[in-house]
Amino acid sequence: MWTGLDMIKLRPRVTLTFEQRLAVEALRFKQAAKGEPPGSMSREVFLRRARQAETASHISEWLRSPRLAVAHMSDRKSKAPVIVHAADARRRARKLPIGTARNNLRQLAQKLLKRHGSGLRANVDIVEKLTRH
Repeated sequence: MWTGLDMIKLRPRVTLTFEQRLAVEALRFKQAAKGEPPGSMSREVFLRRARQAETASHISEWLRSPRLAVAHMSDRKSKAPVIVHAADARRRARKLPIGTARNNLRQLAQKLLKRHGSGLRANVDIVEKLTRH
């Protein structure tokens, strides 16, 4: 017989920030790549995963930056903040050379717009009301 306590799913407590967890993951992948022979496919995969983790960390830091949170909001009050962030991500991606970082920013912008279309709008409005002084 199931009791209420048996049905509760316990989740581990998060002690590191998202950026710290990504940095640890990047280091783990780099260490694994060192153990592989140069030029092997597995080494390239490990190094690619490390670069992706580092890029994700940079994108996350950029999204949390105070400059981005209030960037030009007074000029763009008619647009939702998610659309503004997506436009900024696209603009920054255009300035980057062709590669992983550029693709990651473009994908981020696409996903922001997709989430906005599927109802993220209400959540952003709530956060926007809470952050106004």
